[in-house]
Amino acid sequence: MEIVKLPVKDAEDFVKWLLTDFTVNNETVMLAPEAGFYATEGLGVDEVSA
Repeated sequence: MEIVKLPVKDAEDFVKWLLTDFTVNNETVMLAPEAGFYATEGLGVDEVSA
């Protein structure tokens, strides 16, 4: 698993956009927002894992 820091304010919003509005060759991309994996509030808000 790779964790990637993105230039976004909220990775959860970005992941939702990927699943609902973005496709390539009629396929979508699934990522997990990382904020839910941190015990400290505010960490991982701009990170995803694949």
